[in-house]
Amino acid sequence: MLIGGKPMGGLDFEAIEMSARRKAIAFVGRVIEQKMNSDHSDYVGPTRLCGCGARAKYGGRKSKVFVTAVGEMRLGRAYYYCDVCERGFF
Repeated sequence: MLIGGKPMGGLDFEAIEMSARRKAIAFVGRVIEQKMNSDHSDYVGPTRLCGCGARAKYGGRKSKVFVTAVGEMRLGRAYYYCDVCERGFF
């Protein structure tokens, strides 16, 4: 439908398509982020062997933002901290 000689009240089809594409890509990014954050297989228990040989304690899930082809994603990972060598690792 033409309104004032322009489709859809002033928006052209390319603008509509680009807007829909951006929203679809953002939606896909959220779906991937939720799926990846639902996987907690990186948690191996309340302690984990550290590189120094001591036992590191589980410190919860820590988030990091990654830039991907579908936008930024905040992904959580199991974090362990060693009191002996004072190092943390994922």
